[in-house]
Formats: sequence, C-alpha cells, structure tokens
Amino acid sequence: MKKVIQASVRDITDFVYSEGDILPFMVQKNNLRDGTLIHQEVQRSISAENEVFVKYDGEFNGYD
Repeated sequence: MKKVIQASVRDITDFVYSEGDILPFMVQKNNLRDGTLIHQEVQRSISAENEVFVKYDGEFNGYD
C-alpha cells in the first residue's frame, strides 16, 4: 500500500517560505494588505483569472 500525501499550493508555499520575522504585527498586516491590492491590480491589468485549479500526481520515494 502506497503512502499518499495531499497538500494545497498554499500549504506548500507557507512551508517553503516560512521564516521568522521581527517586524511588528501591524507592519506585517499592512504589507500583506498592500501585497494583495497590488496583486489584484496586476490581475486586472492583464485580465488574469483569479483562481486556477492545479493538480499534479507524482511519486517520490514510495509516496504518491
């Protein structure tokens, strides 16, 4: 029986880019908000889709 791992893209990016930060929470919150607004503006400017379903099935060291 194979072992199966399921993870969302967000789960993976949260793990890969998880780092400590010494900035106060409000600065982080403002940066997140600003990043979201900029991202939305870029999506509008290139007529990009907001969400796209992505799926990859693969095998690595006995895991599916």
